Amino acid sequence: MSWKSLYKIGGAAALVEGIAYFVIVAMGPTMGVAPSNTVAWLNALAAHPQVAVFDYGAVTGIADFALIPIALALTFALRGVSKSWMLIAAATMLVFVAIDITTFVGTSINLTWLTQNYAAATDPTVRTAILGA
Repeated sequence: MSWKSLYKIGGAAALVEGIAYFVIVAMGPTMGVAPSNTVAWLNALAAHPQVAVFDYGAVTGIADFALIPIALALTFALRGVSKSWMLIAAATMLVFVAIDITTFVGTSINLTWLTQNYAAATDPTVRTAILGA
């Protein structure tokens, strides 16, 4: 694989990244404005679970994974400027991807699952336990 094809892959990934963030921003209002308390937020997520999983899980995951070829392409494109700083920048981006995938995406999907259980619960004790989770 030549450098030119790596740059094309990085550029395509940057385009995917931009589209993914446009989708994330555009889909936010479909769930309504974020409420100021936990119960209202759980009810909002429970009302739109498919949108929440798609927006917070799938689209955010795609946006995060698109950063990997972007980091590689930028590292090789700008290594002549400062190789050590580009390696640090690429490592920082890759650590961000790993942290965001393992924390935000998984937590968002789990939170949506909790909202489904919260909405289905009729016993106040069960609802309190879910709020504590």
